[in-house]
Amino acid sequence: MILSEENSALMISPSLLKKDSVRIFQNCKRIIRLKEFGTFEEFFDEAEKSVAAGEHLLSYIPYETGYIFEKKFEKILSDKEIRESALSASFFCYENSLELTPDLSDFSFDTEKAAVKDFAINRSKEEFRDDIELIRAHIKEGDTYQVNYTVQGSFSFEGDFTDLLLSCVYNQSADYVFLINHGGKLTYSISPELFFTKTGDQITVRPMKGTTKRGDDLKQDNALIKKLFTSEKERAENVMIVDLMRNDLARICKPGSVTVKELFRIETYEKVHQMVSTITGSIEKGKSLSDIFRSIFPCGSITGAPKIRTMEIIREREQRVRGIYCGSIGFIEGENASFNVAIRTFEIDKSTRKGIIGLGSGIVFDANPESEYEETLLKGTFLTNPGREFFIFESLLLKRAKYDYLKDHIQRLNRTAEFLDFKIDHYDLAVKINTTPIVRSYHPYKIKFSVSKYGFVSVDETRIFSEKGVKRVGIADEMLPVKDKFRLYKTTIRDVYNRWYAKATEEGLYDYLFFNEEGYLLEGCINNVVIQEGDKAFTPPIKLHILPGIMLSKLKKVYKVTEELITKDRLLNADKIYLCNSVRGAHVVKLIL
Repeated sequence: MILSEENSALMISPSLLKKDSVRIFQNCKRIIRLKEFGTFEEFFDEAEKSVAAGEHLLSYIPYETGYIFEKKFEKILSDKEIRESALSASFFCYENSLELTPDLSDFSFDTEKAAVKDFAINRSKEEFRDDIELIRAHIKEGDTYQVNYTVQGSFSFEGDFTDLLLSCVYNQSADYVFLINHGGKLTYSISPELFFTKTGDQITVRPMKGTTKRGDDLKQDNALIKKLFTSEKERAENVMIVDLMRNDLARICKPGSVTVKELFRIETYEKVHQMVSTITGSIEKGKSLSDIFRSIFPCGSITGAPKIRTMEIIREREQRVRGIYCGSIGFIEGENASFNVAIRTFEIDKSTRKGIIGLGSGIVFDANPESEYEETLLKGTFLTNPGREFFIFESLLLKRAKYDYLKDHIQRLNRTAEFLDFKIDHYDLAVKINTTPIVRSYHPYKIKFSVSKYGFVSVDETRIFSEKGVKRVGIADEMLPVKDKFRLYKTTIRDVYNRWYAKATEEGLYDYLFFNEEGYLLEGCINNVVIQEGDKAFTPPIKLHILPGIMLSKLKKVYKVTEELITKDRLLNADKIYLCNSVRGAHVVKLIL
């Protein structure tokens, strides 16, 4: 629907289980284009007239439009490409927009149908380093304190445009998501950053500045969050932008009304933690939309400070058009407006299927070029290396209408959901937990509760039959990576385990055991491993990225099982080998070579 109609758009907020999270813009009445007006004031005045007439507006404001607001940028604007980008600022006008609450219970996409290929950035690692050193020289000379330096990635796209949107939304949680079909291209903005909201005379900005990667588990995450929160470098970057934006707001707000509501809030996304601050103010009577944009656009978080000189340095170093990247997409309805900072934003030509994406990082004097380069590329992985759709789950033993270790499973499910940014509809989960046993016989069942990223719970049940005889296990001849954080959690990203477990079932084996590429024992397809040596018992360390099994945790406490590295020779020479999980219990097994 959106993809087939020129000048249509949608806005989606994937904040889960939130009402009115999708807004659709169709049947565009007209487009207000900056290039058709003599001044930017006339352009914004026309937009305000449209709003006053009851129309709903969607904005497309490129970064280069910011050059128009200052006379000092006249030389920069003499560049034809820069000027064309600046003047492409537009408002799409609609009679109304449609709000929907999407049904996320059947949310699904296929990353294989949305393939980004031939990705390359316009700066080599050496060129990137040289640019950072030149920026540091500017900082040393006192020309600037911080520069948001960006590069441009190019790529080709194969597949379905809708699957691409769903993949991006799934892999990059964001509250300010837009897709616009216009001018022969599709603009995707999967932005987590608010530029400003306006409700009546109240304005709020939330600059995002300060980044660190995610850890492998909640413990590492918490340590990285603490490190980010207390980092002098990251705080300095954030405060510089907060001060810049306070000064910007002071130009349009009532004296004394500009307030920093929150400093250094840490928000967690799929691949990174980000530092965010919030500033509010009361707009002076008589200040127009053009006054607001002239005072605060572009957002300070994607320029640096001081803004004007830093934008000149950006132009010197980047030598290209940013376009909509680092600009703003938003909407206006009556007295309410919301605009994003167009980061995590890319465009694809519909006919050639060639695309571009901007990626950036804030540079201060003590910036490490290597780290900044890696951070810059990391921000693009939601597009260049997206994860596939998956579920988290727990498998419980149900016998005599009661679950074994129910509390432990729920706690582990909650930890998994928290780390992987899944939401759980706890009411739905509780209903399914409490109603499933009622309709079951007293035979033992494995009950598998699966949860989608958007909180929807499904149930599978499998009858368990007693297994007699010796339980035989093999050693998989496929070595696993040293690190894979998904092994720490119960998720459906377990292709290698599923493949080898199917092989074990076909061969009449109880399980297959895995070693990592360094030669250390990990776990089975569906079991943890314990070996006995004399009167002592050992199990591989969880730090090797293996599942912290619930039955294993019980054995550790009761039998004092110790974590140690276990080689193949040590496994072969063990007095006994046990496999355990919370559904089938613990069993002595025989190793088949």
